[in-house]
Amino acid sequence: MLQSVTRRPGLSALFLSAALLAAPAFAGSYAVAPNIGMGIYYALGNPSMSPPGANLSSCSLAQHPYPVVLVNGTFSVMEDDFGGLAPHLANDGYCVYAFNYGSPYPNSFVEATGPVPASARPAPPRWT
Repeated sequence: MLQSVTRRPGLSALFLSAALLAAPAFAGSYAVAPNIGMGIYYALGNPSMSPPGANLSSCSLAQHPYPVVLVNGTFSVMEDDFGGLAPHLANDGYCVYAFNYGSPYPNSFVEATGPVPASARPAPPRWT
């Protein structure tokens, strides 16, 4: 025998509202670079530009108490290395911090090429 089901539209709206309110308020919808080629393209205009979702002063550690710090690799900058990772982490509610590191020249498109002893110095004070 088939039972009839009573639909309650108010109940569905209640569950939908609860799900939306449970989402972290600080998680964003930052654009994720699809590949390193796009990361390089974005970094060409301003090599010291932070990737989307990184270095946000409004970030809250409520959901994830430990921030993520991203340090660029050799011959690269933070945008081409982390244009895909930083926004993905920020979209998931993590506080993400990134910086260019290891260049003898300010605002260089090619980083992490300085002498090893100089590159081994501590991170900038604002990250420690």
